Amino acid sequence: MAKWYCVTHNIYFLRSGVCNSCIGEEPDKGKSFIAHITGLAQSVLEFHTRFELQDSDDLDNMKFRNQLLTEEVGEVAKALNYSDYSDAVRESVDVAYVALGTLLAHIPESFIHIAEVIEKNAQKNLNTHRIETGGKVVRQEPETCTLCTKPLLITGEAHTYYQKELVHYNCYLQISEQEAFERGG
Repeated sequence: MAKWYCVTHNIYFLRSGVCNSCIGEEPDKGKSFIAHITGLAQSVLEFHTRFELQDSDDLDNMKFRNQLLTEEVGEVAKALNYSDYSDAVRESVDVAYVALGTLLAHIPESFIHIAEVIEKNAQKNLNTHRIETGGKVVRQEPETCTLCTKPLLITGEAHTYYQKELVHYNCYLQISEQEAFERGG
């Protein structure tokens, strides 16, 4: 009979799914997520150690790892095509497993980029980014002046409205002078 391990409660149990300690309790989603990802990373490390997979710093190995990732992403797509939610989630975990293996195989280079990605994403907020209808977080493009097309809302800069559009005050003055001149004023 297969044994399952609950990383949240640090225990083994016999049936798949959720351990008895998890049943009926409101899980701490953040703590549980970190624990499960840590367990996944530990499993990747053990897998690489067991098979004596070597670290690499070359492009050929990165191309090979990309093929593995592409194959796993294809499995997610296949599950989605069959509208199989559970299988799609399972295959997504396989994608994460291979991605973690790729990062492990490319230490120390991956450590540099892990830090960069963490920092880059930590800087994103609702002032710099927006959430699209489908749920994707994208860069929020700054509003631009309709007269000069440069970004608006620069600190200390005056703005006004021209034909119901927000514009730089200096652009408004220039266009007002030009319009007055054209009218013979």
